[in-house]
This record gives sequence, C-alpha cells and structure tokens, in this order.
Amino acid sequence: MSVTKPTSMTAVDAGSVPAFLAALDDRPETVVVRHLLLRGWGSAHVAGAPHAFDAAVVESTLGEGAWPAGEPTGLGNDPESLWAVLRTMRDWDCVVVEEACAETLGTLIQQETGRAVHLYP
Repeated sequence: MSVTKPTSMTAVDAGSVPAFLAALDDRPETVVVRHLLLRGWGSAHVAGAPHAFDAAVVESTLGEGAWPAGEPTGLGNDPESLWAVLRTMRDWDCVVVEEACAETLGTLIQQETGRAVHLYP
C-alpha cells in the first residue's frame, strides 16, 4: 500500500477556524473538537484547505494534566490523508478516528514506522 501525500497540508490559523468549523459535520464526534477550537484551546492541521479538507487532526494545546496529552482526534474517512497529516505532527501516541478507517490507518502507520498498532473499540 503506497501513501500519496495530499497536495496541501495546512495548519488552521485563528482566522480560518470559522471556515474549518463550518466545514465540519454537526455530530457528537465533533463536539469536543469544536469546544477546543472555539475557546482557543486546540490546534488543527488539515490535508487540503480549512473550508474543504480531505482529513483533519485536532489536538488540545492545554498542556499535560489539563487534557489527555498526545491524543489528537482525526476527522475524515480517508486513512491516507489522515496519515499524511499525522506524520507531520509531533508528540502523539494515539489518535481517535472513525471506525471505518481505523484498521487501514493502523496498517499504514505500522508499515511506515515499524511500530505496533493497537485498535480499541
């Protein structure tokens, strides 16, 4: 399985947060992401543009002890795009993603890094 890096990787700046949030589906899985970003307690990175992304990863910026450190949330069902974003990020050791792409994403991570990947229901 080869991974093609998306053409554009973007860190979502404060001015782009409203466009990013408008592009999110309104679902229970996005409540925490919205909360973090609306309060300035998180950062987001996307494959694509903030208003039209293939995948996004949002993490807390509150620091250790205030929020689970190293546990970002991946949004989207494209495992290759999620991995392209995750591989540019530092200091994470697990990621919360949709079940539909978890297994393929885990395989990509394991193949490229050689690290064991564990999936939790």
